[in-house]
Amino acid sequence: MIKKWILRLAIVIARRVRGYPVHPNRVSNPSTRDEPAWDSPRTRALAVAACYDCHSNQTKVMWFEKVAPLSWWIKGHVDDGREALNFSEWKTKHGEPDSTSRFTRSSAVTMVPPIS
Repeated sequence: MIKKWILRLAIVIARRVRGYPVHPNRVSNPSTRDEPAWDSPRTRALAVAACYDCHSNQTKVMWFEKVAPLSWWIKGHVDDGREALNFSEWKTKHGEPDSTSRFTRSSAVTMVPPIS
C-alpha cells in the first residue's frame, strides 16, 4: 500500500517537473559597451570576481540556474542588479558626474566593508 502511494506521488511530481522548461540561457548577455576607468588591474579583478555576475553584461550562469523556476528568480535578480549598476554600460548610465558621485558616496557608506 505504501509503495503504491510513493509510486503515485513520484509520478505526479515527475509530471509537474517535466512541465517546467529548461532553457539554455534565461539571462541575456548583451554586448559590452564600455567600462569604468579602473585605477589598477587588481581593482578590476576584484570587481569582476565580486560584482560582475549581477552588475555587468558578462553574467556566468550555472547549470542549475537554467532550470525553472530558479531561472526566473535569477533573471529578475540580474535585471535588478544591472538596473542599479551596470559596469558594462558605465558611460551610458553612470557617466554623468551626479550619478557617479552619488553612487560613490552611497557605496562608501553602505556597501563597502571597513578597511581593517
